[in-house]
Amino acid sequence: MGRNDIATRRFFENNRYFADAVNGYLYQGNPVIAPEDLRELDTTETVSDKKNTRDVMKEAVIREAGGKCFALIGIENQQKIDLSMPIRVMRADVMRYDNQLRQLEQIHREKGDLEVGSDEHFSGIGREDRLRPVFTIVVYWGSRPWDGPRCLRDMLEVDHDAVFGRSVSDYELHIIDAHSMNNDQLSMYGDDLGFLLTLVRESADAKGLHKFLSSCEKVLDSEEAVCVAEQVIGCRMPRDGKEDTRMCEAFQEILRKERAVGLEQGREEGMEKGMESMIEAMRKNGLSEEQIEAVLKTADSMKAS
Repeated sequence: MGRNDIATRRFFENNRYFADAVNGYLYQGNPVIAPEDLRELDTTETVSDKKNTRDVMKEAVIREAGGKCFALIGIENQQKIDLSMPIRVMRADVMRYDNQLRQLEQIHREKGDLEVGSDEHFSGIGREDRLRPVFTIVVYWGSRPWDGPRCLRDMLEVDHDAVFGRSVSDYELHIIDAHSMNNDQLSMYGDDLGFLLTLVRESADAKGLHKFLSSCEKVLDSEEAVCVAEQVIGCRMPRDGKEDTRMCEAFQEILRKERAVGLEQGREEGMEKGMESMIEAMRKNGLSEEQIEAVLKTADSMKAS
């Protein structure tokens, strides 16, 4: 797992940020799912000895007027555009459904409560058994808009509607792509996640990103959020022992360090070019290579003293 993948995975392991992503995508920012209503789940699914590992998977309690229900929600972080993403997500979701089905079958086998010869016994589950919904959100962190497939139908080689009508089942990709969102939409994702998604959108243009950060008053108060911000802008931000990181101050410090490095590189390059010019001038004046070497050694000894 790459360094960037670790940063975004740890970010969403935090229930606060996970809830912000789900509430932003599903409920227009309304706090339907609370951080305390999330429970970490095993990220590995296994079907027929085949394994799939998600970034983050949680069980969510969704409270409604008529009571509450449960859902299994996964988040997949993407740094690059994956042209197979709809099938990747569909496979992971189906494996999670299959795991639930096998758990129900195991319960009924242990109880022996399904009548032999019945439809329930043949199926391995009871008529009243229900599966918990499985839902996956893809969070895209790339620097250019997502132009990959957004559903299974986008990957099919024929005009499926013309040939089959609507008979071919589809599987929609639920993706958070900051490049296709305006400020109002980004604000639905909470303070820190909304800000990080704005960084992703601005990162498409280096000048625009510099301008945005130079006047940004945003304060990041969690190490998880700072690490993701570093991933997006492509450089490490100074901590200075503070509990929080003010983006404009951190960015100004980064610029100062970049300028200092640039000046030092420019000075060294200037000295190197000057030495090349001097050697070329000595050659034009007829000095031999041995004489030029002697002059350079004398210059080095004078510099050292």
